[in-house]
Amino acid sequence: MDDTDATLKKAVENGAAVGQEPSEFMGTRHAEITDPFGYTWTINQIIEEISFEERYAFYVELQKERDGEATVQRESEN
Repeated sequence: MDDTDATLKKAVENGAAVGQEPSEFMGTRHAEITDPFGYTWTINQIIEEISFEERYAFYVELQKERDGEATVQRESEN
């Protein structure tokens, strides 16, 4: 996809409903729509190439944060 925003605008003009407003994450700009027939579509545009190693490091850190939150929650439940 060359332009998430332009594609989203055209889809809405043709009867689609926005399910998720455009946002950016890990080098992509994406949005979600539901077409007039009820099918959900994801519009995805690559805005920055991110290497496998960078993505992997990001998810490792994210999992560490989530594991820490889970530990804190379990301790506070006792």
